[in-house]
Amino acid sequence: MMPVHVDDGLWTGNDNMDEFEKKFCAVFKAKFDHNLTSILGMQSRQDAANFRLLVDLAGYTERLLVRFSMDNCKPCDTPIKPKSKWRKWTGPPIKERYKEAIGALNFLTTWVRFDVSTAVNRVSRHTANPGPDDWVAVQ
Repeated sequence: MMPVHVDDGLWTGNDNMDEFEKKFCAVFKAKFDHNLTSILGMQSRQDAANFRLLVDLAGYTERLLVRFSMDNCKPCDTPIKPKSKWRKWTGPPIKERYKEAIGALNFLTTWVRFDVSTAVNRVSRHTANPGPDDWVAVQ
């Protein structure tokens, strides 16, 4: 297996990895660091004893909070209030990077934050015409 993303690459295998690396370098200009610490912006560490690669999105989540000026936000017990009512916004759309925030949150819900997927699903329904209440809900 060899997933490659612009300048990040990762391959795994049991045998002949040194031979594969030599052949790869003969064709492509590449530099190898055998101590993997991150891939695609995610922190990672190797558990060689158990043949596992552990991936952590804490750094991504922290950068996401800074990007949307939410790094000083207070945590809440639930990501969405039970039985909350949502009104359709009829005014001009609030374009405060709403779609960008929804996309970033969807990425998190896909990989590690399953607990907020219902809330993200609810706010993503309003991407066509988000209002102030929708942006507050995203935050």
